Amino acid sequence: MIIAVGSMMVRQGALLPESLVAVSKAYSSRWRLYTGLETPEILGQSVRAEGWTCFFLGALHSAFAIGSLGESSVGKALHRLLRKAEPTAFNCIEVTDIAAHRWSGVSFVGVSGHWRHFQRSGVLESQAVRSEALCR
Repeated sequence: MIIAVGSMMVRQGALLPESLVAVSKAYSSRWRLYTGLETPEILGQSVRAEGWTCFFLGALHSAFAIGSLGESSVGKALHRLLRKAEPTAFNCIEVTDIAAHRWSGVSFVGVSGHWRHFQRSGVLESQAVRSEALCR
């Protein structure tokens, strides 16, 4: 599966709007890749039209893997980023940067993204409530 800037990773088992569930496919045991053609902004608009809220959390998170810019190294870095997201209980990650780096002769790939969260309420739920919703 090709991961690119703008890819949206959606948490497996999360309570989500029907428009989001219908166009995603399994990426790993805990995450799905949203495969719709919309940009994240258009996706947010369609989710709001269904009565849901899409929160964008501003902090940038990154993970790295040794190797050249290829599907394998990008996948490893993405899996590390996804593991960072699990304790937060946010149900979506938007990939915002994929870049090759080199330091001291070692090539590595960085994948960066922002946490997003879809829910019916307009007020962001606590981590405990988000975690409970993922367990249902």
